[in-house]
Amino acid sequence: TNESITSSYNNAEMKQSSTKYNSIKPTWEIFDGQFVFYLQQAAADTAVIAQVYDRDTFSSDDFLGFVVFSLGDLKSNHAGTRFRTSKEKIAVPLMDEKRQQISGNIIPGQPSCLHMILEFTPDLEVADRLEVRVHQAVNVPRMDYIGSSDPFLEIWLRRKTDDPDDYGDSIKHQVRKQTTTKNNTTAPVWKNEVFVFYPESATEQISYILFDEDRLSAPREIGRFTCSIEQLMIESMHSRRFTMDHKLVCKTPCKLNPVVQVEYNFRGPMEFLWNKGQAPGSAIVLSSP
Repeated sequence: TNESITSSYNNAEMKQSSTKYNSIKPTWEIFDGQFVFYLQQAAADTAVIAQVYDRDTFSSDDFLGFVVFSLGDLKSNHAGTRFRTSKEKIAVPLMDEKRQQISGNIIPGQPSCLHMILEFTPDLEVADRLEVRVHQAVNVPRMDYIGSSDPFLEIWLRRKTDDPDDYGDSIKHQVRKQTTTKNNTTAPVWKNEVFVFYPESATEQISYILFDEDRLSAPREIGRFTCSIEQLMIESMHSRRFTMDHKLVCKTPCKLNPVVQVEYNFRGPMEFLWNKGQAPGSAIVLSSP
């Protein structure tokens, strides 16, 4: 099967893992299987739901099962306010629509399980964190012979290396995230699609690559834009939450100038980022939020 996981909290925000093809024991790494949610209400009223699907190219995805966590129940079992379910992964049996455990087909009689770690950290800003909220794109060229385009956006946090790529950039792919696909449009709008990155240096780069999805072949690149974390941090000195319009460089010549609108939010102390990225002899003043 071709599994992917959709996670949501209180049905207010949804995030999705990558798909693991042709596997009955899929494994996700931190870069494509870790999701961060920010609570908008008390933990006692919050539930985290993880749904597992089998990806199907030519029809709707098949629902395989789900698990539910109540943060209120988990928190009551811990003396401190910050906790993890376990240092090791916990196995949670999958349930069907009738909330019955689903038996697996590897070991007869044993339930199918989702192995995961749940960590809860209320009101604590200890890590330098960059939140990226993708709003929309405009002037997207038509990529299909019949119809419009089916755009989606890849977001990369990259670190410089000594080996330039085809565009002449000396970068190495570090963390990749992706929006949903908006079908048959040249002006896609994304709602509640927030991605969290943990940059380690102001010299790292964040890149956006806009693609046109094609079900029968590989996605076609439309254009891309890259800027450094330092550029964003300078912009954040006026306000930690700000919005920017990024003009993409098209892969092939086009009459239109595609633009992606992105909202940024720096969270955490950020002193580590500034100190590590600060050039010798320069002075940087960072105001408190």
